[in-house]
This record gives sequence, structure tokens and C-alpha cells, in this order.
Amino acid sequence: IQSLLNQGAPVDSFGVGTKLATCYDQPALGCVYKLAAHRASADDPWTPVLKLSEQPYKRTIPGIQKVRRYVDETGSPVCDMIYDESYIEGDGTTLVAVNDAALVTSVRDLSYHELLQPVVRDGAAAAPRESIEAARARCKDALDALDPVYKRFLYPQSYMVG
Repeated sequence: IQSLLNQGAPVDSFGVGTKLATCYDQPALGCVYKLAAHRASADDPWTPVLKLSEQPYKRTIPGIQKVRRYVDETGSPVCDMIYDESYIEGDGTTLVAVNDAALVTSVRDLSYHELLQPVVRDGAAAAPRESIEAARARCKDALDALDPVYKRFLYPQSYMVG
């Protein structure tokens, strides 16, 4: 931390270790938000930032993140792609798993849809609020579309994210 501060890193707070991210003896958070881009003001361009770690799965993808869900011809999800919206080349045809760089797959022949939808922009609602019934139905439909190999209790197959 001291080294970062000495170098003038644009950081105004630090969270160190898992004991700050969750309650140590009763963890309730399955993920930790990590900064991927910053800007000095709303008029400045975004600057991508990268977290380096000796453990590859802890490294971040720098930039403004978006997520695509690729589906097969039946509409069943095959994999999700996390990408920086400003750097995706072409239509993003190669996916490398975030937890294993040896797992590479082509998504060239798959259709996709964007998962992240803006809820608030500039302090105002970006779209009409979804009813709880509609959200429940959307969630049920998404789970129903997922192949059972990912949902089984014994030896589930890992869903690919890259």
C-alpha cells in the first residue's frame, strides 16, 4: 500500500484481505468488486486498470466491462464472455476461460445477447422498473434454458466464463 501511495496511485481507500470484504466467520459475499477503470471526472476518458496477482484467477480484465451470453441453436447457454467494450475485436470469436487459460473455445457460430442492462444513467432510471413477477419469470426461464449438466448436485459440469 505504501508503495502505491508513494507512486501517486489514484486511490482514496483500500480494502485488504477477505476479512474486510465479508464477515470472517459468516461469509455472505461470493465475490468482491474490483476496480477495472477509473476517470478523474465525468468529462475525462476512462483509464483501464489491472489487478496483478500471482494467482491468475484473481487478475482482473481492465476496462469498461460488458458480459455476453452465448447460446446454442436451441437457446441453451453455452458460455459467458466478459469483455472490455472498447477493445473487443470483430465480434469476439474466441473465449479463454478466466480460471484456466488452457480452456479456449470458439464462439464464432453461436448467437449471443448482452447480459448487463443499464438501470440508472445520470441519476435517473434508464428503463421502466421490472415487476417482481416479470423478474421471477425471467429468472425461471434462464434457469430452465440452462443444460441440466450444470445444475446437477453430483459432479456438475463447470459453466465456462472467459
